[in-house]
Amino acid sequence: MKEGNQGNYLTLRLGEKILIERKKSGLSQGQLADMLGVTRQSVSKWESGAAVPELAKLVAIAEVVGVSLDYLVRE
Repeated sequence: MKEGNQGNYLTLRLGEKILIERKKSGLSQGQLADMLGVTRQSVSKWESGAAVPELAKLVAIAEVVGVSLDYLVRE
């Protein structure tokens, strides 16, 4: 993988993990958004890799879906 593409890969990987863990938790994008105090569109952008949540939101996501922050942010 080219070095310049690594950031994009990690962003997509993070989004995939958020999507997978949200679905495992039985939550819709809207439900997760409400729990985090963000819009459904924000959750959609995170899951698609179009945006990255702030650290505080990552911590909250991990708590809501029952995984560690480390799991979410590591490759």
